[in-house]
Amino acid sequence: MRFYNGVRASNRRSNQADKLVRSYLSKIRSIRNNAQNYGGSTGGNSSINSNKGLGVIKQRSSSIGDLRRIFEAEGSGRFGARKEAWIAKQYDPDVRMAMEDRQFGRDDD
Repeated sequence: MRFYNGVRASNRRSNQADKLVRSYLSKIRSIRNNAQNYGGSTGGNSSINSNKGLGVIKQRSSSIGDLRRIFEAEGSGRFGARKEAWIAKQYDPDVRMAMEDRQFGRDDD
């Protein structure tokens, strides 16, 4: 047990703890800053033109447009996924067959 004998208490341990916390926070800030700056600039025309990416972007856009037109023609309406899912949910086989016949134009009109 310690008794007070008039000697001041040391604050060395408190200072060491503060220094340790400051060093941890410094490392965290440094890592966060490096993560935010990783990769450099990723936008703008200069970035696209510098690595010939503009042609690739135009080609992808045109292919996406073609795929969208194909989906609008073939993927909606009577052959669409929503219609197929509704037909698949019909438990009565006669109702399901009638819906499939109507879908593919095989009804007895």
